[in-house]
Amino acid sequence: MTRSLLATIPVILLATTVRADEKRIALTDAPAAVQQAIAAHSQGGTLRGVSTEISGGKRVYEAELVVGGRTKDVTFDAAGAVVSTEDEIPIDQVPAPVRAALVKAAGAGTVKRVEAVTDHGATFYEAEIVTGGRRSEVTLDAAGKPLK
Repeated sequence: MTRSLLATIPVILLATTVRADEKRIALTDAPAAVQQAIAAHSQGGTLRGVSTEISGGKRVYEAELVVGGRTKDVTFDAAGAVVSTEDEIPIDQVPAPVRAALVKAAGAGTVKRVEAVTDHGATFYEAEIVTGGRRSEVTLDAAGKPLK
């Protein structure tokens, strides 16, 4: 148990470090191309917020949306091009190998949330698992193999 806790700490620290410069902004503070792209991607949904940060040495903008009752985050570059998406999806809509790996990883716990993430053309899956009140995250490729 101590070993798994120690293995989790670097992931938490990395996540905190990566997101440290993220800043919430008003939609009107984003470049015009980003505003137009957000408007196009938020059709039929609700814009919950916009943030910006430096990723890979470049400024990006993230729109937090709710579409069809599910969360969807879309990250754009300064020209309004999509860099990545995170779509919340039901577990029964993930590929069978991913679903099997998630059920196995959850064991006696519960898979609470699954997101299909597409980043620079590559798709993978992130899931939140709750076991005995403890939350953990699992990241898998489309074949169900762990990525982190």
